[in-house]
Amino acid sequence: MAWNEPGGGKDPWGNGGNNGGNKGGNNQGPPDLDEALKQLMAKLNGLFGGKGGGGDKKDNNQSVGGMIGIAALVGVLFLGFNAVYTLDEKERGVVLLLGKYDRIEGPGLHFKWPMAETLIRIETTTVRKENIEERMLTEDNNIVEIELNVQYRVADPVAFALRIENPRLTLQHAAQSALRHDVGSTAMDPILTSGREATAEQVKLRLQSYLDRYQTGIQLTNVNVKDARPPSQ
Repeated sequence: MAWNEPGGGKDPWGNGGNNGGNKGGNNQGPPDLDEALKQLMAKLNGLFGGKGGGGDKKDNNQSVGGMIGIAALVGVLFLGFNAVYTLDEKERGVVLLLGKYDRIEGPGLHFKWPMAETLIRIETTTVRKENIEERMLTEDNNIVEIELNVQYRVADPVAFALRIENPRLTLQHAAQSALRHDVGSTAMDPILTSGREATAEQVKLRLQSYLDRYQTGIQLTNVNVKDARPPSQ
């Protein structure tokens, strides 16, 4: 029986008969997921300049090009996010360019070059506190235990961030030295009774001179002798 006669065989060009109203035998199935993924990667490849050859090699090149493009986009977004920063009213920003001091920024929105510039945030209005507890020898060779409270703020952000390695430790050592000098030149009784305020004032003046000499950027706001007592034993 000939293929073009009624009830004949299949069309040699792949066209079947008219079954169930399907014209030309085109059986439309669900979209191929692999093909859709290849089309997406091809579009990304075109956006980011990927080159293709033929067949599987072309598909591989497109996939690699698309992944590189996505990675590049993520990298740009990450760098852009790190380039913009905000300082509030209590902060100052010390900016280093390739590890060297470049500028200081005030409150507001600012930009820095990613990878090349580093930001150090310094709070300048916050009052910080340190407690110093020491056992010291007085002028009349008695031992007293003293608890000193030191309050301060950062007056020079650049000096505080860059001049000294550990500002807090430097303050503690300087406070101990100033306290030892004044307690060592005072008898025990005034330190334990009415002389606390005078001792605190003298320690404050001496300690501030030390901090200025070391270029710490620290400004004392208050020094107080919280407690002074003979050793318990």
